[in-house]
Amino acid sequence: MGEIFVLIGILGFIITPILLILLFIGVGLIIYGNNKSKSWNKGIKKDIIEEYLNQLPNDYYIFNDVKFPGSDENVDYLVLGHNGIFVIKTKNYNGHYIINDNDWFYKKGRDLYRIYKSPSKQVMNNAISLRKFLMENGVNMNDVWVNSIVTLSDNNFKIEKKPRNYNILSPSTIPQYILNSDRCVDIDVLKEAALLIEPYCIEMSYTEL
Repeated sequence: MGEIFVLIGILGFIITPILLILLFIGVGLIIYGNNKSKSWNKGIKKDIIEEYLNQLPNDYYIFNDVKFPGSDENVDYLVLGHNGIFVIKTKNYNGHYIINDNDWFYKKGRDLYRIYKSPSKQVMNNAISLRKFLMENGVNMNDVWVNSIVTLSDNNFKIEKKPRNYNILSPSTIPQYILNSDRCVDIDVLKEAALLIEPYCIEMSYTEL
């Protein structure tokens, strides 16, 4: 639709100012359509993650898109269960990536380009923000470890050195990874944390623990 307006506008550019207006309308429609397409594609990836997380038992709290006061970034997904707390950062990266502990590089041909705002830094900042937020609101986090997970929609990556402070998982392996965790969390701590987090998320699901 936008392309038609652009064509009409170009052909009549010297004929009438009205067609000039049509030209601008057409360009606007093209830009809007491209942005909508990008948002739709991003939504598909989010849906995939949610499908896998919904495989978890009903006694897990699952939060989507959480933004804590004072935090610079959103937490894509946050899962609370009796065997752990999990912060998940999702990335729709395309191309080939090399991961060396906390350092991420994009590989193009023979060249490597460092990613300065890497997913590892983002997910670990998410975990720090969560812990800080809960502690500032009176939750006892002394014996609670926050697990950090990065998941990529494209599995075209190579891990040269396994990360120490976070995990890189494909979306399909996240539920089993969570279920296999053996870090016990007190039920009262989970309930208290869930009540504090809920006002700052877009969506959540859980059943009473």
